Amino acid sequence: MSWGFDSLSIRQSKKERWMVQRYIKDNKVAVIYSPGYGSGWYSWNYDSDMLFDRQLVQCILEKDEKSFLNIINEKYSDVLTEFENLEIEWVELGKSFHIHEYDGNESVMFKEDYEWIKA
Repeated sequence: MSWGFDSLSIRQSKKERWMVQRYIKDNKVAVIYSPGYGSGWYSWNYDSDMLFDRQLVQCILEKDEKSFLNIINEKYSDVLTEFENLEIEWVELGKSFHIHEYDGNESVMFKEDYEWIKA
């Protein structure tokens, strides 16, 4: 089992910059999403850094809602979510994916999940 952190991106918000890192385990990246109906995690907030934030992932894995909310208030603004609806999808490092949403219900979809039509 390999554990590690990998630099993902640098974001600028309110003139502050910080490095967002991915949570990696066994060559898979933790992706936060919300499969329950209600407010979608990515689809309602549209911040790709929030999909991978290693501190938030750790809080979800440890079921630590208090720390999760503190991190949200510290790093992000105006976030709509319900902590109990959040889950982790483990995605192979480097694999492309899409967050599909219907009425707040999100799912992680991969290219092979879609039927592509050629003209």
